Amino acid sequence: MMRAPNLAAIHAAELRIAHSMRNSRDGLRRAQVAFRANLARPSTLALIAGAAGLLGFWIAHRPQPRTASSSAGVGTAATASAASLVLAFIVRYGMQHLPVILQHAWAAWQRRAASVAPEPSKWPAMGYPETGVHH
Repeated sequence: MMRAPNLAAIHAAELRIAHSMRNSRDGLRRAQVAFRANLARPSTLALIAGAAGLLGFWIAHRPQPRTASSSAGVGTAATASAASLVLAFIVRYGMQHLPVILQHAWAAWQRRAASVAPEPSKWPAMGYPETGVHH
């Protein structure tokens, strides 16, 4: 027969869960910050622009399969593919905002280059709290 846990054991388990949730949330925030910092680098933006250009070139120049016309005339009208609509949307609105995106990327690059020393990390080295208590 199993005895019910005492209040101290329940409290300790709740503290472990809260600590684990806080660590998970902090890790997710660090990952988001790292992703944004990585995305704002000029080399990453250039890579994305190059990949988008290659994808657009490939989509525009791929051979179109011949479709057999139906007797009812339903399949005879030319229809735009979803990929071409997405590409047109990206080109139209992306080109309008490209100078702003490049300005932000340039400013982020200059801020990054201006910081001589990285700021010290506020996270403990081994993932343990700074009190030194290992649960």
